[in-house]
Amino acid sequence: MRNYSILISALVLFANSIAVIADDKLTFDVAIGMLEDETTTEKDRKTAITKIQDLANSGFGVALNEIGAYYAQGINGFEVNCTKAIEYFTKAWNAKEIRAAQNLAVLYRNGSCMKPDSVKAMEWCRKGAEAGYKESMHDLGLFYLEPRYNQEIDSISALGWFRKAAEAGYGPSMYQLARFYYWKRNNEEFRYWIKKGADAEDMDCMHGYGLSLVSGTNGFPKDENEAAQIFKKNADLFGFEDSALQLAEIYNNQKREQEALHYYEMAASQGNIEAMYQLALYHGTGKAGLKIDNDKAFMILKQAYSSPARYKSENDIRLECGWNMALLNIHGACNRLNSDQVNDLLLELAEQGHPGAVNALK
Repeated sequence: MRNYSILISALVLFANSIAVIADDKLTFDVAIGMLEDETTTEKDRKTAITKIQDLANSGFGVALNEIGAYYAQGINGFEVNCTKAIEYFTKAWNAKEIRAAQNLAVLYRNGSCMKPDSVKAMEWCRKGAEAGYKESMHDLGLFYLEPRYNQEIDSISALGWFRKAAEAGYGPSMYQLARFYYWKRNNEEFRYWIKKGADAEDMDCMHGYGLSLVSGTNGFPKDENEAAQIFKKNADLFGFEDSALQLAEIYNNQKREQEALHYYEMAASQGNIEAMYQLALYHGTGKAGLKIDNDKAFMILKQAYSSPARYKSENDIRLECGWNMALLNIHGACNRLNSDQVNDLLLELAEQGHPGAVNALK
């Protein structure tokens, strides 16, 4: 589930909702644009906020929703005040601003400045969904999959709302449908929704589509070049770390080491353990024209070894990073650890089941 659906809506034009102030012709959208512009002076920012507040006071639903968001987040000079946020969001909903329902659902669900209320959260989410707001449709589907919101999981209702949101063009719901059909082994429906979601530039769908092309599974032909294009788009547009890693692996296998290095660095900067491991190898072996730097390789390995692993295969790579830290010092490639520290590291690795460390201590 995502956070407030419209907290600052500078990029969205509401053609039917533009209110003009007769004195200076300042519209809601212009005021929002002023707040989004980093070069706006503090005086002009205050003028913009005043105009938004005036529009809210006049009953303009979009402005009411905006002020509610300021109170919910404590931004633009407003202190966090859930009572005020609820008041403004509710007024916005009554003024036919359907996004306010989603914001109320998020406020009640998260309970960031008040006690969470799952019943009200789901009620407001349903109102937004029934009013046709795509994000509310999607979140209502997620609500049905969480037992705390229902007596039991209702996958049929969840699937129905995901489909409605997906058919309305909402990418995350397309991904949920693709996942559902993947586990049901319905390749035809999986292919339809994962490809549709990728075309809609949903990050998860793009990555899933790329993986299917790399492996040639789920009824897709194996096409590494097209997969690389999908991964590249996902990495470049959104910085999606797993796509960056997959792209780096493709480039590395194709001996396109400079390009591989760039995407390993992108994924490593987000804490990806496998990318850090590969990046350390690049620095330790001088790949991609890098100067061999074992000290830098060691520091990257140390960061990877200290990082929490998300799953078993990633933990195996994390342990391999620790093993390589030890080897760099055992073989004198760097002197970051003394003999006692190396021994402690080997003991630590052996306790976690690394076979090399176990043998080294025999």
